[in-house]
Amino acid sequence: MRGLGAAIRDARGDEKLETIAKAAGMSTSALSRLERGERSEGLILLLRVLDAVGLELQVLPRRSGRRASPSPERVVEDALASDPQLYEHSREVILAAYRRARTNGREDRAAPPKKAAAGSS
Repeated sequence: MRGLGAAIRDARGDEKLETIAKAAGMSTSALSRLERGERSEGLILLLRVLDAVGLELQVLPRRSGRRASPSPERVVEDALASDPQLYEHSREVILAAYRRARTNGREDRAAPPKKAAAGSS
């Protein structure tokens, strides 16, 4: 939690510890321990602290050893797979078209398009 605590401390800047602790609804000593990496908090309280110092969750430093972000393809496929407004058949058709388009896109970049034989349409 040292990276998180340091990010909170840096974002707090010259603001008093007491002011941020009060805004987050926690004690000054608890916030101090969080900044020093000696304490971890639940998500709700952590979000209050981040809000109080003006940070958003996605700007926190990554710790080494964590999984990489999912690929854009995985994000699209997961979003389509979890959309409750799509019927199963529609979902399958859209996913198949998406995968085909991605495959064709890679092939198009790898090789020039083939010319049609003379006389064929």
